[in-house]
Amino acid sequence: MLFTGLARAIIRHNRAVFAIWLAALALSIPAILQVQSVIVYNETAFNPKNSESSMALDLVGKEFSIDQGTSAIVVITSNDVRGNDVRDFTLALNRTLRNDGKLSNINNITSIYDIYYQLLVSYTSIVHLQLYQTKNTTTFATNIEFGIPSVYVNDWVSQISSAPSNITQAQLAAYSLQAYNDSWPIVSAQTPSGYQTVAFDYLKLFYQSWNQTFTAQNYTQSELLSSSPPFARAQNVTKGSPLLTTQPSYYNITVPFVQSLPLDSQALSLFVSAARFFNMYSSGSGSCSNNNCWDDPPAIRTFSVDAVAQATMADPIQHTIIGYVYDLGALATDSDFAGLAQQVLRNYNIATYPVRTSSDVYFQFVSAQNNTMLVIIDFKSGGPDPMNSIPAIRQDVGIANTASNEDLTVYVTGEPAFNYDIQTQTVTDIERIDPVTVTLILVIVGIFFTSIVAPLIPIIAIGLSIGIAFGLVFAVGSVITRVHYLVLTLLPVSMLGAGSDYCIFLVSRYSEERRMGRGKDDSVERAVTWAGESIATSGATVIIAFGTLAFASFGLLRSIGIAVMLGISVALLVALTLVPAALSLFGDRIFWPRGLGLWRKGKEKSGNYYARAAQFTAKHSKLVLLVALAISLPAASTVFSSQTSHDFIAQIPSTLESRAGYNVMSQGFGAGTVTPTYTIVQTHVLLVSGSWINVTALKAISYAENSTLAVPGVSKVYGLTHPSGNPIPFKSFGQLNPAQQQAMILSMKPFLGNDGKSAMVWASLSSEPYSDTAIATVARIRENVGSLKSQVPLLGSSVMYVGGATASVTDLTNSTGSDFFNLTTLVLVGVFIVLLLALGSVFTPLRLIFTILLSISWAMAATVYFFR
Repeated sequence: MLFTGLARAIIRHNRAVFAIWLAALALSIPAILQVQSVIVYNETAFNPKNSESSMALDLVGKEFSIDQGTSAIVVITSNDVRGNDVRDFTLALNRTLRNDGKLSNINNITSIYDIYYQLLVSYTSIVHLQLYQTKNTTTFATNIEFGIPSVYVNDWVSQISSAPSNITQAQLAAYSLQAYNDSWPIVSAQTPSGYQTVAFDYLKLFYQSWNQTFTAQNYTQSELLSSSPPFARAQNVTKGSPLLTTQPSYYNITVPFVQSLPLDSQALSLFVSAARFFNMYSSGSGSCSNNNCWDDPPAIRTFSVDAVAQATMADPIQHTIIGYVYDLGALATDSDFAGLAQQVLRNYNIATYPVRTSSDVYFQFVSAQNNTMLVIIDFKSGGPDPMNSIPAIRQDVGIANTASNEDLTVYVTGEPAFNYDIQTQTVTDIERIDPVTVTLILVIVGIFFTSIVAPLIPIIAIGLSIGIAFGLVFAVGSVITRVHYLVLTLLPVSMLGAGSDYCIFLVSRYSEERRMGRGKDDSVERAVTWAGESIATSGATVIIAFGTLAFASFGLLRSIGIAVMLGISVALLVALTLVPAALSLFGDRIFWPRGLGLWRKGKEKSGNYYARAAQFTAKHSKLVLLVALAISLPAASTVFSSQTSHDFIAQIPSTLESRAGYNVMSQGFGAGTVTPTYTIVQTHVLLVSGSWINVTALKAISYAENSTLAVPGVSKVYGLTHPSGNPIPFKSFGQLNPAQQQAMILSMKPFLGNDGKSAMVWASLSSEPYSDTAIATVARIRENVGSLKSQVPLLGSSVMYVGGATASVTDLTNSTGSDFFNLTTLVLVGVFIVLLLALGSVFTPLRLIFTILLSISWAMAATVYFFR
């Protein structure tokens, strides 16, 4: 009665039915255009909110401002990535990305060159301090060693210049004494109080030695000022004469005097080196800088640079860079240091930089074989979807290759890249699969009905259904649950298959009624009445089967189940309403050009085949059953003994750039390093605050880190007390100077929560992150966490979660395992009830369900063999 009433209503209002469905499609169009915004391309994103990995991820986002999976990775390959070619490309890529207006959602770009840049900025500022401390000390030393004699000689020259032409030795002694007396006030005023005695003693020594150089009884003024220049005489007194093999006692006084001074070893060494390097006087026609005059700026530069280079054991390239630092000037600013650091970064390379990173930091960006380098691109947590930035990043990679005149092999990978490539591949798959599906339907239905028009009925009806279904998918994704990307492929294919079946069933029953001589409207009514009930029963079982997935704890199954359930429901409603309306409206014209008369012969021929098949089965039922069981037993055995894979990456084609880049990255760094597992420790005490650390609490954190490292399957651990993978001397924090303390705290920052009470322990696994071995390792880490909480009071009172990609897969595995048995039971019960109501029998539904289970075992076994 229900379907009869429905049929009559459709016949009376066939045009209204068309209008209603077209209106529903029109209303769905805005939602269809936005359906991509609710699609998720990461399976682990569907983990239950109460799973440990999900709670760990929430805590990480809150305390560490990190969103798992929001980093893209640029993978650079070369025979040796330490060369200039990779350097030029990496620096060009950094500039290109930062200047790209389409990439406003980038938060940070990090490569090994960013690490070197920070080290170079620090290096230039430290070397600059050393250089100008050396320069100031050198200037002070030369002012004593050569400045004091210079003051004396200048005054002595003034005295002699005003003297008579002929000067006796007594007069000369008087002039020298006067110069000595005149010089001391000047020298005293220029000398710090702590060095007054040194200056006085040295002036006196020089004066006495100077006097001993005059051995004649009489001199002319010309002899004293021109024939033997005063500063040449002073050079001999301070440094000795190069013409003499044996120096008189009053020559070369400076070095012995300086060596006798009560200075610390560092200052004494510099004073002595300055006394040996510098000179009082430029002999010959050479410039003073060539003779290292004591007050010549280029000579002071040379000495200062050489002194620092020697103290730091610099090689020739580093020696040159130290000179660049000196040339910044005494008043250099932070921007000057940054500018020079950029210059050095561009003009030298990893092998020649004057700084070195720790091996742990280096190997986070460069593979052990030096053939792979990573550039990490972090996105803002609140910005646009990083997936949409991948095309621009890949375009910028090409621009950087061109700008640096290189042609390196570069991949862009990471979760945003995987998501983008999967989305693109899904669209490509849909563009390839749907036309093939539609074509097959057109051909098969056309042959079945020997008609050109008839195949258009299911295609148009189900096409309309798919549009409305995608509108509903958007609503589901916006309100109920996120939608997995597989829905984009599964939904139209399943609707085309099931919906076409429903439509063909109705059209076929209509044609049979017409051949029996019934009128058009009567045929439509009888088709809906009798075929409609079968279609509704069949559709109900499919809807129940997918509908049960809505109760799955695993969100992926839930999203697919709800979407396909809604799609099949729409397809069923369209088949039961729109197709009868079309039959009522167009009648026999849908069988053009052959018409119903030609169809009758084909039907009889087809009917003979099915009749013979039914007769054979009925006659040999036991044999058919035995054959079915013989096939089913090994098939079931295959299904139950097969191993399921949790490696989602392996399902992605290697031809996609993100997968190819991931493979290269895994080969260079190890997959466990690329996708680490972390343990979040949320304590109730401050761990680090300002310039202070809680040593007692950090001992507990260190114990957790070391305990995690001892777990089989863990290859490396990073954390507050292992920031670079190796332990730091945090227990001796109080014995460090302020600069060392700040450096230690700075190294801890990446593993410290925003509130200062939370810590993160990163564990690199020694196996593939999605393998069964890695899943077992995560299970052992979680067992270890339980032991830690019972052993260490601070950890016992703390919240500890194990998260990361492998932990997410572990939770996913656990949830799908429990879902399988629950959902299978629910589906069987639901299908049994539908069949019970439709058939009015208890045992027939059981037999039908048994045959369904047999066919499922065959299908699953075939799938296992195919993918094995």
